[in-house]
Amino acid sequence: MNTLVKAQEHLDEFMNSDEKCVLITGTHQYQKHVLALRTVAKYAEHSNILLRVNALQNLGTILEEPNANYKSGVGYRTGNNKLFFDSLKTTTWRNTPHNIDYAILYPLDSAMKSNNMQELLDDLLTYKRPQKVFFVSWTDHYDYSSLNSVVDRHIIYDVEEEDPEYHQRVLNVIKR
Repeated sequence: MNTLVKAQEHLDEFMNSDEKCVLITGTHQYQKHVLALRTVAKYAEHSNILLRVNALQNLGTILEEPNANYKSGVGYRTGNNKLFFDSLKTTTWRNTPHNIDYAILYPLDSAMKSNNMQELLDDLLTYKRPQKVFFVSWTDHYDYSSLNSVVDRHIIYDVEEEDPEYHQRVLNVIKR
């Protein structure tokens, strides 16, 4: 089973390795990015963390703070770290610092269907140069094999143990 415990174990191994990029997929649609954020927070000290999302107006929903109004380029304190936000729109990238320690791209699905995936990868991996990059899927409708050249580890985080019915519904949607 690809449970939280197993996913966290694999993420801890990733964080303690020389690996740079991880792909997180699975049926736990609304918790994979939370797991990535928690993992980074667990290891980061005085770090700049980037959360790149499909659209800035979705941040409130993604972070489960519907009334929040986050802005690109602002470093929001979280513990002893700063969390920055930008989106798939390249115009937001110049607002975030290029000295990023950790980057999380969520939902990966939106990036996969965008026309600027290579530019996005170049910005994250070459320009921002974080220590670790988390590519986090939402629905797993896409073939992520185009990332094989940059992804060092693939972790699956399913909701099968916590909510078997939800797990099966997500699998049914993916099969369509």
